[in-house]
Amino acid sequence: MAAVAQPGDAPLRIQTSSQPSSSAHPDSPTSSPSPNSASRLILVQEDDDFRDSPSSVPQFEEDSDEDDDDDDGRSSHDDHFISQDHRPLSPLRTLLYLIAPALRLGAFLLPFLSSTRLAITLPCLLVSVLLTALVRHIWLLLARYVKRATVEEVCSEALAKMSNSPGWRGFIKVLIRVGGTALAFLISLVYLRVAIISLLPLLPESPHMRPILAAIIFFLLIPLVAPPSPISSNLLFATSLTSCILYVAWFSVLLHSKVVDSLTYDETMRFVGISGLWDSLTCSLFAYGSFSPLQLYVSLSAHRTPTLGVATRMKRRTSFTVLSLVASIVSLAFTLPLIFVHPPTEPLATSTPVDDTLPKVLRALRALILFLSIPEVFTNLPFLPRIPASFPLPAILRRPHPQFFPRGLLLILISFATLIPTSLSYILSSVLLILSIIASYLFPALLHIIHHNLLRPTAIVVPASRSRAHLMAGDGEDDSDALLFAKELALQRRRFGRRVMWDIAAWALLAGAILWIVGRIVHWWWL
Repeated sequence: MAAVAQPGDAPLRIQTSSQPSSSAHPDSPTSSPSPNSASRLILVQEDDDFRDSPSSVPQFEEDSDEDDDDDDGRSSHDDHFISQDHRPLSPLRTLLYLIAPALRLGAFLLPFLSSTRLAITLPCLLVSVLLTALVRHIWLLLARYVKRATVEEVCSEALAKMSNSPGWRGFIKVLIRVGGTALAFLISLVYLRVAIISLLPLLPESPHMRPILAAIIFFLLIPLVAPPSPISSNLLFATSLTSCILYVAWFSVLLHSKVVDSLTYDETMRFVGISGLWDSLTCSLFAYGSFSPLQLYVSLSAHRTPTLGVATRMKRRTSFTVLSLVASIVSLAFTLPLIFVHPPTEPLATSTPVDDTLPKVLRALRALILFLSIPEVFTNLPFLPRIPASFPLPAILRRPHPQFFPRGLLLILISFATLIPTSLSYILSSVLLILSIIASYLFPALLHIIHHNLLRPTAIVVPASRSRAHLMAGDGEDDSDALLFAKELALQRRRFGRRVMWDIAAWALLAGAILWIVGRIVHWWWL
């Protein structure tokens, strides 16, 4: 007699049985049915012990359902690529690291957009915030889809399958590391250069003041960036939190200066020409763009995954998607008022002494914010090549972490590069804007298109070893395989609409990024 589930009953599960006995306990071992037996599906009542057991949950290694999120905002199979090696990160720290990139150099550029019409600047700012939230979610979905936790692995999974060469995957990883190192180098260089230029007016005039200041900052940064620090380190949290607090102070002083009309001409931030539509869009995109959030997402998921392997349910209010939206709102709240500030575009021709106390405070705060932002930039730096053992290097430099000397050497190059002429600095700043926006917006959209439109899609629940021909052979040997394939088709159809929406968003983002690149290059060279 068929059992009917009542609303108050425990959940039911499906079990294949070769005997019509209804007294079998769900936890009792059962022998596998013979090929000639008439197998059928029966409904078995679940008890609390079985439902709470982690081994009772079926795991499909080929599950690629990137859109099937549970109530907590996570995919039900995140643990496939999140191991115990990943450092856990609390939701509060994750939120801080999502907000911090928007409160740096890009925000310092926004006041200079006040000369552009508000009808252009405001939509560019809002669109940039929405695109940043969209790109973060695209990275999250890509990580779930390919079950990989780093940008190198996600990219290699996408690009290595397009070639049969055995060394292609390794070449892709090396290329991604070189690109990440170059981007971190340029960002650190511009941060350090702007910080030095901001401090120069506050110090005695001397032709040797800039190299002296660069050397002092170098020795201050060595203990912060040379030893690799994980994203969960207290040192990185302290520097990021301090930079955000200083930004709030800078933001308040700037608005107060606007109210009391004490803003003065500041030539420090004029290293990028700002005029017209492309410059407004460029500065807005650069202000909210950041590195891939995969490291934050994986660390947040590891925080919610105990080391014993028993997954806990992440609350919706602390899911990565919600934290990303909150970070976008907070970033917009602390950057949107900046476009209404109108600093003087040229020095005031007046003989009346001007109180420059507030402008000096703004310069000092800006320099400190950029100085404290460099350690987080180095956190996203990939592993640099180790120094060969045959290289004549003192033993005292080989004792620390193997990455200590390569990262210190990179910091030396950055410090020397801050002394380059202004004309060359303008070129490097423009290259930084283009590369950072390509890495922040175009690259994830391209990866999404490659995975979902150019490569063969991955099954959700059907293992790769079971082909469609085997499942649809019709020999009646394995009814469970046919049922599994039917479930696969049902899941694919249910998620088809959402995947089409994400495909449209990725294609639109890719087209917009290409249009921006062409417009920026045309504006750079011919206008």
